[in-house]
Formats: sequence, C-alpha cells, structure tokens
Amino acid sequence: MEAFPVDIQLFIQTLIWFGIVLTGLITSVPIGVTQTNFGGNCVLYGTFQWKNSSYFDYNFGPAATCHFIVYLHVFVSIVFACGMGIYYSYATYMSITKDKSIATHMWVMPFLLCNSVITAIIFITSCIVGVGFAQWCGGFLSGRDLGASIDGCASGQNMDIWGPTWNAHAPAGTSYFSGTFFNFMTVGQTASWVAFLLWTAQTSFTGIRLYRNIKLRSAGDGFVGQDEFADTANIGNTTPSA
Repeated sequence: MEAFPVDIQLFIQTLIWFGIVLTGLITSVPIGVTQTNFGGNCVLYGTFQWKNSSYFDYNFGPAATCHFIVYLHVFVSIVFACGMGIYYSYATYMSITKDKSIATHMWVMPFLLCNSVITAIIFITSCIVGVGFAQWCGGFLSGRDLGASIDGCASGQNMDIWGPTWNAHAPAGTSYFSGTFFNFMTVGQTASWVAFLLWTAQTSFTGIRLYRNIKLRSAGDGFVGQDEFADTANIGNTTPSA
C-alpha cells in the first residue's frame, strides 16, 4: 500500500478540533461545578451589599446565564467538535493511505459558515463570563471600603472566615461551598477565551481550505480526484439530489 505525505493543514485542523473539545471540558465543568456548589445558583453578575467589615448580603445572577454557557460548550465545543475531530481524523488517515487529495473532496462552505457563527457566539459568551465574574468579584472586594480584611477575590474562598456568611443565605437544611469558586471560575474563564482562539483558528483554516479549493477549480473544470459533491466541483455538473 502506497503511503502519501500527510496533509499538514488537515492534520493541524484535526488537532485543533480535539483542542476545542478539551477547552470545552475545562470551561463547562468548573462553571457547572461552581453553580452546583452554590445550590444551582450562578455567581455571574451577582451583587453584594456589605453591612459591616465582616458581614454582607448578596444576590446571585440569573441561573440561565451559567446554564447557557455550560450547555453551549457541552453541545458545541465538546459534542460537535468531537464529531468533527473524528471526521477529520478519518480524512487524515485516508489522505495518507489511499487518497492524498481527499481534502479537496470535503465540504467546506457549510462548515465555514457554521464555524463563523459559533466563533462569534463563543466570543460573546467569553465576554459574558469575564464581565459577569468581574462584577461578582468587584462586589465582594467593595467590602474593603468598610474595612474588611480582603486580599483579593480569592479570599472569599476561605470557609473559616466567610463560610458562615455565605451559608446565612442558603435555604434551610442546605449549605453552600465557596472554597473553590475563584479558582474554578478563573479556570473556566481562561479556557473560554482559549476556546475562542481555537475556534478562530479553525475558522481561518477552513477559509484557507475553501480558497485553495477555489484555486484548484479555477485552474480547470476538473482535476484528479475531484468529487462531484466537493466545494471544488462545478455546480453545473452536480447531480441533483431531489
């Protein structure tokens, strides 16, 4: 069996897809766990009202905000990206073992449009996480104005000092665990921005692939290995599907 050189762009895109899956996990899990630790409530866009240097009231943000971010990354950055990663892995394998031009047979335009929309949404959600968490931390740090001994937002994780105050607002018979919220939300926020960068890279590579396919098509009406369902195929020669 003849082996062909690996299609570098196809291989890189495969790695990016699985990188997106990883960032999807690192985004959704910490944010989801933090929401669970606070009884299903979302810390994003939460507010604080300090009464004195050692006690505060607080309100959580809309739970739907965290739900949207978690579900988006689960279905888009994990499920969809994993499926695409498997698809691209298969295409990479085929390009090495059977058909070195297989990348030109793959549909590109639909994925370019889809990836562009997803990239924009991931950017918006990253901003939502960043701004929402900054508001939450800003509210907690406002206790400094009343003399609260706070080094930073991470100080709120100290259950020995602030645990009773957090739990004062928990429903009867339940308790909140605030010991990891800053670390988890920081990890989730960072991963969300990395996911945006990877989606941007994936969209850019998809655009490059489309450009390369168009150049191949402009070189002639056909070329070796052309598939009638590829983006490079002449639409006039495509067999109608209905």
